[in-house]
Amino acid sequence: MAIKITPGDGPSGTMILRCKEYMLNPPKDSWDGSFSMKTK
Repeated sequence: MAIKITPGDGPSGTMILRCKEYMLNPPKDSWDGSFSMKTK
């Protein structure tokens, strides 16, 4: 995992959090894999 090579890597951390969230709340079957930011 990239996070093990570079601890604190922001993009890797973001992806890990998204994966954990999707495991708890899976996206709908129609999900196309894209992600839209809701805040800046």
